[in-house]
Amino acid sequence: MAEAPAAKKGGLHYAWVIMIACCFIQAGQLGIIMNCGGIFLQPVSSSIGCGRGDLAIYMTLQAWALALTMPLVGKWLPTKNINVLMTTAAVIDGCAFALMSQLTAPWMWWIDAIVIGCASAFLFFAPVPMMIQNWFAKKKGLALGIATCFSGIGGAILSPILSSLIASAGWHTAYIVGGVVSMVLTIPFPAFVIKFKPADKGMLPYGAEEGVAQAANPAKKQDTTIERGISTQLGWKSGIIFIVFFIGGFMSLATSFTNHLPGLASSLGYASAAIGLLASCNMIGNMVGKLVLGPLSDKIGVKKSVAVGYVVVFVGLALVLLGGGNTFALYLGAAFYGVGFSVATLFLPLIVAEIVGKRDYPKIYSYATSGNAFIGSLGITICGFCFDFTGSYFGALAFIVVALIIAVLLIVAGYVRSKHVMPIADAEYEELVGKQTAE
Repeated sequence: MAEAPAAKKGGLHYAWVIMIACCFIQAGQLGIIMNCGGIFLQPVSSSIGCGRGDLAIYMTLQAWALALTMPLVGKWLPTKNINVLMTTAAVIDGCAFALMSQLTAPWMWWIDAIVIGCASAFLFFAPVPMMIQNWFAKKKGLALGIATCFSGIGGAILSPILSSLIASAGWHTAYIVGGVVSMVLTIPFPAFVIKFKPADKGMLPYGAEEGVAQAANPAKKQDTTIERGISTQLGWKSGIIFIVFFIGGFMSLATSFTNHLPGLASSLGYASAAIGLLASCNMIGNMVGKLVLGPLSDKIGVKKSVAVGYVVVFVGLALVLLGGGNTFALYLGAAFYGVGFSVATLFLPLIVAEIVGKRDYPKIYSYATSGNAFIGSLGITICGFCFDFTGSYFGALAFIVVALIIAVLLIVAGYVRSKHVMPIADAEYEELVGKQTAE
C-alpha cells in the first residue's frame, strides 16, 4: 500500500514556494509579453506606416492561438513533464518577442504572434491558477491574488522603462530588452522549482493537514480518483461549458481597452513619459486590485468580491470617458480600470471552480480560458479600428461598458445554471463511488 502524502510540519510549506515561482512567471510573461504590448502600437505603426488597427490584429491572433492551444494545456499539464513544457514555452516566448525588433510589416507580427500565443498557453492564463488550486486548500484567494498581481508589477516596472527606451533608443531595442528580461525572470522557475501538484513532492496542499488522518486510514478513505463536481460530459450537455466560455470571453473583453490607454494619452497630446506613467497607473490598479480582492474573497466570498471589483471598474470607465483632458481624472480612471484586469485574471478560475466543482476542473477551466483569449482578444482590434475610423476612442470605451455589463449578466447566469445542474453531478458522483466501493 502506498504511503499517504505527508503534511508539512514547521517551516515554509512548499505551496508558498510555488506561489513565488508563479509570481515571477506572471511578471516575466503576462507582465511583459502581454501587458507591455500596447506601448509599441503607436510608435511601431507610425514607423512602418500602417494603422493601429492593422498592427493590433497581431494581439488578436496571439490570443486566438493561445485559445486554440488551451485544450492541450488542460490535457497535458496533469500528465506530461510540466518542467519541460513550461521551460520550452518561456524560451520560445522571449525569443519571439525579441524577434519583433526585426519585423517590418504587420503580417510579420501576425505570424510571430501565433508562435507566442501557442507558447503562452503553457505559462500563465491556465497553469498558474491550476497550480494554485492544486497547492492551496486554504488561502487560495490570497495566494492567487499575490501571484497574479505580479503581472501588474512586471508591467508597471517595465512599461515606463520600455517607453523610455522607445523614445531614446527606438522600439527595436525595446523589443530585444523586453524579450531578454522576460526569459531571465521566467526560465529558472519552471526549469528547477515548479511542481504541478503536491503529490509530485509527496505532500498535501497547504491547509489540508486535517485530511492526513483520513489519508492514513484506508478504512475511512474514499476513492481519491473521483472528486465532486460537474463532469466534462455533463458540462457540455447542460450548457455549463458554453456559459463559462463566454464568461471568460466577456470578462476579458471588458479589459481590452488596456492596451489602447497609451494611444488615448497620445491622442490627447501627452508626452512619452506621461504615456508610460498612464500605463503604469493602470497596471498598479491591476496589482492593488488583486492584493485587495484576493484576500477579500477568502473572507466575504467570490461573488461579493466580484461585485466590489466591478463597481470600481465602472467608476474608472466613467472617469476615462467623462474626464476629458483632465490629467488627474485620466490617471485615476486608468488605475480604477486596471482593477478590471485583476477581476478577470483573479476571479475567473475561482468563479469556474465554484460553478463546476473539482471533478473535471482543469479541463473545463481550459475552455473558460479559451473564451478569455478568443473572445477577449477581439476587443483590442475592435478598439483599434474604432479609433482608425472615427479618430476618437469614445466609441471604443462605450463598447467596453457594454461588454462589462454582459460579463456581469453571464456570471449570474453561470451560478444560476450551476445550482440546477450540481444535484445531477452529485447523483453521478454517488453512483460512481457506490460502484467502486462494491468492486
